[in-house]
Order: sequence, then structure tokens, then C-alpha cells
Amino acid sequence: MATSLAACLATTLSCGGPAVSEMRPPVAGPNDLRATAGTLVGRRLDVALEARQALWHPSADDGPALEVATFAEVGRAPSVPGPLLRVAAGDSVSITLVNRLRDTLFVTGLIDPRRSDTLVVAPGDTGRTRFRGETPGLYGYFGSTRRGAQRWSGGRGGQLTGVIVVDSVGARPDRIFAITAWVGAPPIGGDSTFLLAMNGKMWPHTERLQVAVGDSVHWRVINFAGSLHPMHLHGAYFRVDSRGTRTSDTAYTAAQQRLAVTELLGIAETMSITWSPQRAGRWLFHCHDAFHVDHSQERDMPVASRMWAASLRGDTTPLTAETHSDDMVHGMSGLVMGIDVSGPVGEQAAVDPRRIDLTVQQRERVFGDTIGIGFVLGPPGTIAADSIEIPGPPLVLRRDEAVAITVHNRLTIPTSVHWHGLELESYFDGVGGWSGSATRIAPDVAPGDSFVARFTPPRAGTFIYHSHFSEVRQLSLGLFGAMVVLEPGARWDAERDRVVLFAVAGVGDSALVVAHQSGAPMRGGVTYRLRFINITPADAIDVEAMQGGTTVQWRRVAKDGADLRAPARGPARLRFGPGETIDVEVTPRAGVGPLMLRTTTFNNFTLEIPVR
Repeated sequence: MATSLAACLATTLSCGGPAVSEMRPPVAGPNDLRATAGTLVGRRLDVALEARQALWHPSADDGPALEVATFAEVGRAPSVPGPLLRVAAGDSVSITLVNRLRDTLFVTGLIDPRRSDTLVVAPGDTGRTRFRGETPGLYGYFGSTRRGAQRWSGGRGGQLTGVIVVDSVGARPDRIFAITAWVGAPPIGGDSTFLLAMNGKMWPHTERLQVAVGDSVHWRVINFAGSLHPMHLHGAYFRVDSRGTRTSDTAYTAAQQRLAVTELLGIAETMSITWSPQRAGRWLFHCHDAFHVDHSQERDMPVASRMWAASLRGDTTPLTAETHSDDMVHGMSGLVMGIDVSGPVGEQAAVDPRRIDLTVQQRERVFGDTIGIGFVLGPPGTIAADSIEIPGPPLVLRRDEAVAITVHNRLTIPTSVHWHGLELESYFDGVGGWSGSATRIAPDVAPGDSFVARFTPPRAGTFIYHSHFSEVRQLSLGLFGAMVVLEPGARWDAERDRVVLFAVAGVGDSALVVAHQSGAPMRGGVTYRLRFINITPADAIDVEAMQGGTTVQWRRVAKDGADLRAPARGPARLRFGPGETIDVEVTPRAGVGPLMLRTTTFNNFTLEIPVR
């Protein structure tokens, strides 16, 4: 049912004002998704929404603004994301939605969050809908507009998204994080202009989360952006409790639940996670796609906002990108949340740790005319000045054995090393200018300087060490390696325990995904452990293992260094994103040909491992 535009113009009291306003749009603030919209009347939530243009400040509140289409609760300021609709299972939701945009509005999720039915509201009209929250879970509503024959995703550069939660009986307190994207202005410097935000802001303007050691933290995450997001937590594991889409939610059984430090969130997907911080300090929760946390998002905002304002007036002339000093190169932006964990200080350093020297340096013309940056074991003065290994040498450590790793920087720019997946003291986590505490913050490793990372691995598994400085460039040029943590007293059998590491070879749009592995023949009938690592800057990877033209069986045994509760045997297929590691056990057969690892990603290829 809809109220006509003529009726709306005839009475501003019933429709809240004129359908299209030429006044300056209101400001859309960030939405921390703590409070539900509407009024609860018995078991019914009454919500009055409107879609309208607004000025959105995704960076600083006084920074550049983008004019976008947003949702708002009638009588309140618009927000990004839109108003939260949250009810207990069995409650109903009654919604009116006024369209104050210039274009017809199409909204999915408000007729029934579990279906893809679309509510259509013409400019100036009011749509009405009602649904019952029957199935607990995390859902979303999202809109788009039509202007002539063209359909604009999200409206005019829009942020037409909102979260719906149906709570089960006795649901635990939680936080919700919604990922949204903006793409709209003409290109800057030949690259697409885009930005990504969580709950309406991008780093370093996102909310600072405050938790305490020992807290039980429950988060829900929903992806409204049209891209994949491998979400990574520093310093602790989280338990994956459910996965879903914007129209469904599947709670895992105890056996299905798994620990992770990175979880790939696909387009329109959701997840619910639980974790408990065990160490005080400053940590990060961020997307492990290096482009999605790159400083260029905030760097380009002043130009992008001016170009977007001009394009709304019909002018699509690109502007010149602003220049910036080198001290901005390493900064992050986009999908990053900072976490302050209060509690007792970190553990004391071990008295007699195992000492490792790891030098960072470069060599000319590794990727065509481009340099390579890599690690090499040994301190400066004991190694050739241009020696590097790509990937870096595997660091084989042992559970409960303390190490002190000195990172020597022989580059002309700063760097840092993140010990991805390891539970360690915050100061040694490897995010220069952030890791540590308010009174003791770890620096980047300056050119010619060094930094000693001290930690004691608390579990055996497959991990990664890699640059956490200017990640797009430094990961692309080779600054990464595998860490294998063994049980005390164990020795690494490189014949039967193999790393298969995916990375990219060089910078630029033409850089290909490559796989690094020993390539040594396997023996038929022998069980091998394959430690898959994805440390590409941005590529999700699908792998299928085949032999004799058919998919083989393998057994998944670990994820991100943590053993699975119920290792599963099944068809040898996996998909994993940047920052994820997956361990499998596979037994190739003799006499049926090589083991083929068919890889599907940005570029497709097959690894062939001979089987004798």
C-alpha cells in the first residue's frame, strides 16, 4: 500500500514534509547498532522509517562529506548504517517507509527478512509492511533506486542498508558490526575510488572498543559491501558460532564450532563469533584484504568528495589527486577497529629465550624491473647485502619454547613484522604506532634499526609472519613467510609435512597469484600433511585436489593453527582468504598419476606433484 505523491504534498503533517527538498541535506551520523529503532507495543515493534539524501562523513566528523542516500527513523537524524530493527523471536515488526528520494526505491528484507521480496516505493510515497520475527538470527535490509533505465545500487552513491536481529530466548548481550562500501566518484589517478566503513566510519575514526581481560565477548558481523572480507583478530582466537547470509542464519553445533583468527566473510554473508581476551593491550580487528585497509581511502577523500559533489551536478571531470608527505604512506584506513583490553600487564620476558636474527632487505629486478623485498636468516654483516628469500625462510618454533626474534631493517623505508595468529603480548604484535599500551607503544622498525619480538608460542600449528606496514606493496614484493610451531621434542619432517603458500608475484594489476611449495615427489599410500597458507594481499583462493581425473578425499585437521574439534574427511576442496591457514591430511594413491592441486583465483593454474 502506498500514499500518493499528490496526497503527500497536500498534507505535510501525514508525510513529514515535502517529498523532495532542495535544502542542504541533513548529516548522517555513524550507527553503533546498540539501540533498536521504533516503539515496542506489547509484542509488536512499530517503526517509522524514511529514505532521504544526507551528508555522510566517513572519516573525521569535520572532514569531507559525501552526499548519499540513507535510511532514518522519522523525526531522527539519518545514520550509516540505517536504524537497527531488533526484536525477540515471535515478536512482529510493523513498518512505514516514506521515500524522500528523487527516484523509485526498492527495498529487500522488510517484507520478510528471510526472503528476497522487494518493497517498491515511488518518490514521495509511503510503503507499509509487516513481518514476524520467527527465526532467530542476523539479517539485513537494503535498498536501491532506479533513475530512468539505470539502477543505482544503494541509491545516489547510497548507504541504504540496515540490520535486523531476531533474538532467541536468553540471547547473550552482543555487539553488531556492519560493513558498508561506497563507490561513486570518477577515477582518481586511473584507479577506482572506493571506501569501506564499519558502523559508518573508517579507521582511524572507527569506534574504540573497550573490553577487559577475561570478558566473554560476542560479536555479530554483516557484510553489506559488494566484496569479500577476511576478518582478522589480533592477539586471540575467536570461536565461530554461526554463519549465514542476509536472509538466513545457521547456528553451529558444538562439534561444528571452530576457532579462528581470520574468517572469510563473503558477499551478503554474516557471522557470529565469541572470544575472550587473555592479555591486556591494544589490538586490532580488521579486514585482511590489504586494499581494504589501505591509507589511500582517507588520503583520497578530499578529492573524491569534491568529484562526487560535481558528478551529482552532472560534471564528471576528474580532479588531480592531492599529494601527501611520505609519513602517510604506512597509515591504515577503512575496515579497522581498535580494541583496548584492560587488565594485568603482560608476562615477563623469558630468561634464556632461543635467539633468531631475521634481516629485511631488497634485491633489484626480482619481478621484471621491480625490486623484491624479503627476509633472510642472520644478522647484517653475516649475509650478502642483496640476499633475500621469497617466501621468507620457514620459522620452525616449538610450543612453550620462548624466542627472541630480532628484526633488522636494511630497507630505505620503515617496516614491521606481524606474527599472524600467535597469542603474544601486545607490544610485540607488530603494528607500529599502535601495538602495546597507552604508555608503551611499539614503533615501526626504522631504516637501519632493529626490533626484538619476544614471545612463547602457546600452541602448535601453522602461522604466518608478514609485514604490517604499507601492506599492499610490501606483501606484493615478498615480505612474508611461514611459521610452523611443533610440539615439544618434535622434529619437522619436511618430506611428509609440507607448506603450500599462496602469494602474488609483484605489484600492479597484472601481478599473478603464485604458489610456493617444495614440488618434491610424494609416495603412494603415505599420508602427508599439507599446510595451506594464503598471504596474498587480496585474493580468495579455491583449491581442489585431484588424482586420475577425480577429486580425492582428504581430512581437514586445523584452521589458523588451531586443531579442529571434529576433523572432517571429505572431498578435497577448500576456499580460503588472505590471512587464513588450513591444514589437511591427504594420502595419494600410487599408479594413478600426479596429485593435481587445481587452483581458482584471480588467475587459474594447477600445481602438479608427482606421486611414485
